[in-house]
Amino acid sequence: LMNSGDLGDADGQSRGMASVEGREQHVDPMGPLSYEDKVFLQDFGRRIAIITGLSMVGGGVGFYAIARSQGWRRRGAWAFLGGTFCPLVGWYATMMQERDRATEIAKRLQLAQPAGMPPPDSRPAGLSGDEALARLFPPPPTAAAGAFPPGTATPPFGLKPSGPGASRY
Repeated sequence: LMNSGDLGDADGQSRGMASVEGREQHVDPMGPLSYEDKVFLQDFGRRIAIITGLSMVGGGVGFYAIARSQGWRRRGAWAFLGGTFCPLVGWYATMMQERDRATEIAKRLQLAQPAGMPPPDSRPAGLSGDEALARLFPPPPTAAAGAFPPGTATPPFGLKPSGPGASRY
């Protein structure tokens, strides 16, 4: 069984979160939840993980066995389909069983969010979509350095290029 040190103290504060020498204090995202809610969320997450994992293995093996017994081609593809579809069904069924309590806890967490913290889905101010993509996918180093002047690059291993622009080489 779990002890209270795993989930935090009874007042909702986690251990080891005090500020040290003026450093910023860490905020416990589970702070406003009761001990029972924390235990529920841990058990719920464990149940989802177990059901999803068993569904993946069982669905993959089951679909493979059906494909093999029916003589279908591409048994590996059928096993992949079973290993992908069955966990989705298991996850959905588990979520629907506990949807009321999970929704209630999610609402409480959203209401207890500190005023200074932005919502999790917000972007930093002034960062457009193009800038965000440029930060995620920077250009390759050779594109900025100009390593090959136009018309001087040759194909590797002496291959001759073909096509409309082949005369440049």
